[in-house]
Amino acid sequence: MNVMLHCVVMEKSYNKFYEVLASKLCSYNYNFKFSFQYAIWDKFKSLSEMQVLAISHLAKFVAGLILEFSLPISVLKVVNFASLDTHMILFLRVFFLAVFEVTDSDKVQSVFERLLAAETSPDLVHGISMFIESTIAPLLQQASDRIKDIQVTKRNLKVAKKQLGKALYIDDDM
Repeated sequence: MNVMLHCVVMEKSYNKFYEVLASKLCSYNYNFKFSFQYAIWDKFKSLSEMQVLAISHLAKFVAGLILEFSLPISVLKVVNFASLDTHMILFLRVFFLAVFEVTDSDKVQSVFERLLAAETSPDLVHGISMFIESTIAPLLQQASDRIKDIQVTKRNLKVAKKQLGKALYIDDDM
């Protein structure tokens, strides 16, 4: 897993091959999911030492694994949303844009529904919700010319916000 992640971040352009291979490995044996999760957490610890392009590749890789349901979005549970540094903000921006640029809104809905279904920390749900609201939503308003299909991205953002709203509503009732 570490070798694959090293290869992912060292490429000159994002290579989807690693994402497909990792997804196959995760579907082959459940233990690969845990190995990738821990390897990704280790990469999170060293984000400050990585180049911008490497962070971008890592974010796209993680987004791809989550969208293929090889990893749950709860892999972000180690992220402290209350005190994000610039490297983690970059990672999360690229990550969420990669998730929201997917043309299949049902996948995006499923990703966030699984967040609700899992015994997920309310802090993770609040953190993701606040990050999307404070960073991603305004970014989509400003950078519409740099995003491939802005309509799809905005639609998926609404889908995610709706699912997160359900989670926050349930959490507030408890």
